[in-house]
Amino acid sequence: PPPPEAPPPARREEVPWLWGLIRSLAIIAISTLLAVAISLGVFYSYNATLDISQHRDIVGLKGQVRELEREREALRSDLEDLARRMERLEGRIEELAALRDDVDSLRGEVKEVRAEVEAVAAKAARFDRFLTALRDLLIETQGTPVPTPTG
Repeated sequence: PPPPEAPPPARREEVPWLWGLIRSLAIIAISTLLAVAISLGVFYSYNATLDISQHRDIVGLKGQVRELEREREALRSDLEDLARRMERLEGRIEELAALRDDVDSLRGEVKEVRAEVEAVAAKAARFDRFLTALRDLLIETQGTPVPTPTG
């Protein structure tokens, strides 16, 4: 079998709507590129002549940033001060813990001393009763003593 023949190339007269579409798309593309170029030129001219850093909102924001930085520094200083105070308090807590141990041992010693004092007081009361009984016995056997002048 003979090879199939390729269709003849389309001529301009046979597909007129295709050429119109291509021409319209080319015009749209060129006009879009021109619009972009003009827009970029306008943006460039504004950026080259306007100083945005002097805008009222930018100046206000810069002032707020400076105020926030001052507050941050003050807070950082306060935080450092609190850290130092916490260290001192931790040292005092350790001292108080040691003192509490000392107080607990002193309480034990006070209890021991109190018990000894009570024992001594009981012995003194018993000795006082002994002396009172001895005096009463002496008065009973020898009579009431007569005071002697001292001189």
